[in-house]
Amino acid sequence: MILSFCLRALDRLPEARREAERARAHPDPERRAAGEVAFGAIAMAEQRWVEAAAAFGRASTLARLADAPRVDGIAEANLALAALGAGDPEAARTAVQRARERLTLAADRYHLARLTHIEGERLRQAGALDDAEAHLRAAWAEAEATGDVDFALAAREGLVELALARDDAPRASAHLAELAARSDGSDDPRWPARMAALRVRVADRLGGTRTLSMGAQARVVHLDGVALDFSRRGPLRRVLLALVAARGRGLGVAELLAAGWPGERPSPRSGQARVYMAVRRLRSLGLDGVLLTHDDGYHLATHLEVEVSGCEAM
Repeated sequence: MILSFCLRALDRLPEARREAERARAHPDPERRAAGEVAFGAIAMAEQRWVEAAAAFGRASTLARLADAPRVDGIAEANLALAALGAGDPEAARTAVQRARERLTLAADRYHLARLTHIEGERLRQAGALDDAEAHLRAAWAEAEATGDVDFALAAREGLVELALARDDAPRASAHLAELAARSDGSDDPRWPARMAALRVRVADRLGGTRTLSMGAQARVVHLDGVALDFSRRGPLRRVLLALVAARGRGLGVAELLAAGWPGERPSPRSGQARVYMAVRRLRSLGLDGVLLTHDDGYHLATHLEVEVSGCEAM
């Protein structure tokens, strides 16, 4: 069952489904309940909300038979997520209430913290934006305190969505930059796609020309007024400075490798991987949508205004 969750996080869904099916066939009802939770999580990843809800409902029933309140609470929390995915905040409200009762009984602080985030998402979907913001901020603080990196990121993602719902694009951009700065801590391969989708939406709301400003060494970069700290990212700084210096033309892998890692001579395959990863990291830190790939190589978008000052704070 644990292997199923790990495989799902790696987006290896067919393998994850096989492991979940094995757990669902276990003679112990608590193990079967956990298998149903794993099976439902896979269905949610595929946005099959009705199938996911059915699996979580079965998990809750089995967990109650096994007198396993923690598993029952986790099943109900996931049921709330499935309801939100299906656009049913009222069903989510009931599931959150049941989950809180069971997780409190199990003294499961970790998953209770996750419930704060789910309740915040429910309130946002229901249109109670002020209450939603309070819950999402609390969820972020609680997730940070418990070391739950992915739910801390999800809470910050919810704040981006909340700012968009309020048509406050500058605040959405600020939350997005904070989200990007913290996404290094997650090993979930789905985050880059989620971040990219958010960036497109925020950029659309901002409209017009985007601005990138930096000192001569790019230790601190400001994108649309939001600070990004590059002080400990030497290769990324050098790659970015090379892209800025080459405005109007593309840079190939060899040029970016020489800029980012001067004097080093890795194998062609290793060098290419370094450049690809550097470009990916720059995009995930906020440059997605303005760091483009064309036939002539990588370059910064023409609608990006770049301001370079002669000095910068250390």
